[in-house]
Amino acid sequence: MQTKLQWLCEEVKERENKEKKLRRYLLQSQQHLKHFTQLKESEHQSLFKQIKKQEQLLEEVHREKRGMLLVVFLLKGRKI
Repeated sequence: MQTKLQWLCEEVKERENKEKKLRRYLLQSQQHLKHFTQLKESEHQSLFKQIKKQEQLLEEVHREKRGMLLVVFLLKGRKI
């Protein structure tokens, strides 16, 4: 009877230890996931800012081009 009780106690301890390890692993995995999610979000924001900046530069180039075309047409004496 004593050995069976000892065996059960050991089983309970082993299961508790296994559960603790799994909980630690779960917590660590959740933290990693949160970290990588934040990195991806930061990367998306950076890419979005770059796209906006490129759009603004493209619009500026387009305005300059229209201005230069206007000057060329005026110099040639044409009407738009």
